[in-house]
Amino acid sequence: LFILGDPAPEHVTLRAADLCERARELTVQHGTRRLPPVTLSIGVALHPQHATAADELLRAADRALYAAKDAGRDRVAVAPPGSRKSTGTVTAAA
Repeated sequence: LFILGDPAPEHVTLRAADLCERARELTVQHGTRRLPPVTLSIGVALHPQHATAADELLRAADRALYAAKDAGRDRVAVAPPGSRKSTGTVTAAA
């Protein structure tokens, strides 16, 4: 869970995509064995665009997270506006 002061969707999405890229650049080793790249799936929901109550906002972010995973993982998905009122699809952005 991240709480950011800049709620502009494009800034949040770029920040999340940067986190995904940085995770892929990590080198993880177990003993002498190098492990596969780390990947992240991130769901984004913004206040008040996606919800006004904390529990609704978390549910919108959770739905966006699962949309990112369903779309192939290692990506950012943003909940659609008004997502608390519908169960529509979430747009994924890599």
